[in-house]
Amino acid sequence: MSTDHRDTDPMRNALAGLVREGTLSEDQARRVGDVLRRSGVAPAQPRDVPPERRERVVEVLSYLGGALVIGALILIVGLAWSDLNRAGKLAICGGATVLLLVAAMAVGGLVRTAMRPTGRGEPGSADSGNRQRDTLAATLGALGSGGAAFTVGVAIDVDGFRALVLPGVAMVVVAAASYVMWGRAPLVCAAFGGGLLIAIALIDMRPQAWSALVLTGIVLMAYGALWIGLGRILAERDVAGVLGGAIGLIGAELASIENDYAWVGLLLGLVGIAAMFAMFWTSRRWWYAVFGAAGALVIPPTALGVMFDNALLVGVVLLLIGVGLIVGAVATLRRRGRLSSRPPADPGESS
Repeated sequence: MSTDHRDTDPMRNALAGLVREGTLSEDQARRVGDVLRRSGVAPAQPRDVPPERRERVVEVLSYLGGALVIGALILIVGLAWSDLNRAGKLAICGGATVLLLVAAMAVGGLVRTAMRPTGRGEPGSADSGNRQRDTLAATLGALGSGGAAFTVGVAIDVDGFRALVLPGVAMVVVAAASYVMWGRAPLVCAAFGGGLLIAIALIDMRPQAWSALVLTGIVLMAYGALWIGLGRILAERDVAGVLGGAIGLIGAELASIENDYAWVGLLLGLVGIAAMFAMFWTSRRWWYAVFGAAGALVIPPTALGVMFDNALLVGVVLLLIGVGLIVGAVATLRRRGRLSSRPPADPGESS
């Protein structure tokens, strides 16, 4: 039952309360309402599209509209970009960005997410409707943050990676402001993307004497650690943790292919792998274990293969380590099984 008519239909409001309490199911509440209306106890409900169906239609149309807006920009950039002057480019990019952000505010409003219920809510409840609208607004806001980065890039005429700082800042600012209002995963991804643009620009500003791969690995590992830390304070903790872990492991892998500094990549990789399994240990989220295992699959063989010319020796060492870990896991499991199957000691027996 939807609570959109709270002020005009007290019966719907009462039935929705019974659904939230668990006294009635959605279907039972709907049938009770229909019986009361047919019997004349309650006013007849105007024939209209159910509110939850209208919201779904709005969702579909908004996603399609946002996708077409971005697709139109890509088409213009790919085919007609060179035919436009800077004013025309700014008008197109800026207009698309404003359109997406205005649509996000029209859908999600300006109410802070922190002021709303955080539970999932019953199907059709006000809380569930708020979450759906927030997710839609967040998606449009994320697209708008990308448009803002593109607009700033056009305004400053980006030439090279070093100029990505301002577009990245614009993307982060718009995504962060939108997250304050609607707080959903698409905006976390958008802010992450904007920060990644800034990190790429900083890497490109390095002194030429510094190793590009090693510095890239260190910066990406630091950036990943930052996002894992942010995950502790964000509502979308797992999204931030997965993004941070993935980019950190990618950085470690890049550092491990540098001939003279493969050991740096190995150390960074071991730290990243340990962090992923530590997060798996504390959260019991399987995807952290997947990322940790993927890092162990790629980074140590790459780094050791670069450090030592004897690939056979490296392979044998890694094989022995892997077999040892599996044997240890099996032995631990069998020991736990024996302890759990042992009958409890008699309280009357003395040791």
